[in-house]
Amino acid sequence: GVVTIRILDQPAMLLAPASLDFGEVAVGDPPVRRILELSNIGGGVIQGFVKPPEPFTVEGDGSFVLPRGQSTRIPIIFAPRKVGALSFPIQPAPGDSAVVTLRGEALAPFQVSPAGDSFAPQQDGSRTAQVDVSNLSRRPLQVSVVLPPDSPVEPLPDLVFAPGESTRVVLYIPADDKKHLPDFDLRFESDGHAETRRFSAPAIPADLLIVTAPDFGEIGARRGIPRTMLILRNTGGATATGKLLKTKLREDFKG
Repeated sequence: GVVTIRILDQPAMLLAPASLDFGEVAVGDPPVRRILELSNIGGGVIQGFVKPPEPFTVEGDGSFVLPRGQSTRIPIIFAPRKVGALSFPIQPAPGDSAVVTLRGEALAPFQVSPAGDSFAPQQDGSRTAQVDVSNLSRRPLQVSVVLPPDSPVEPLPDLVFAPGESTRVVLYIPADDKKHLPDFDLRFESDGHAETRRFSAPAIPADLLIVTAPDFGEIGARRGIPRTMLILRNTGGATATGKLLKTKLREDFKG
């Protein structure tokens, strides 16, 4: 007799991690590299390719061919250009159920945290606002403060931060400008990233100063009603309003 022996191989089966996490990366920082390990735990041969969407990229062409029991290690790079949390599923081998989710979060390279959104008056008539600026990246950073056209705010030199460094910045409006200012934006820029914050600058409160006090001098019995001047000056920025109230004159001022 004739005996036919058939050897049936198991189907190929791809083993892959459910996810590959790249963690937090500041925009503009050096790229983060992770290794995607793939294995054929079935039989036969399995083949495919890894082609992730941006900002993930693969080193090499990303293709693989895996006979039974073989593995491969594919480097993947995460280099974000925009802030936000990212999550992308990829299927390395068409027709296989294995799916790998690539995860990463892109952070702003720096953070701007105003102590308040309004410039506060100071004793010398100036106005100031305070802003905390933090370098969230893993590299030295230079941050520029961009003022709007004809801004009353004193220009600031570029701010230089070491990795992880924070500092408090004082924004200053000189005392020679005390009027109310319409709300305006200040822009903080570095390496293609910008943060904009809106500020208000109420007027310095009105402050009346007597320049010339009334002086009637000597009043004779036969002279008419004398006149004098009261001269006031508003040294603040807000409009001063009011009126002089009549007072009861003493008897020796009547007549």
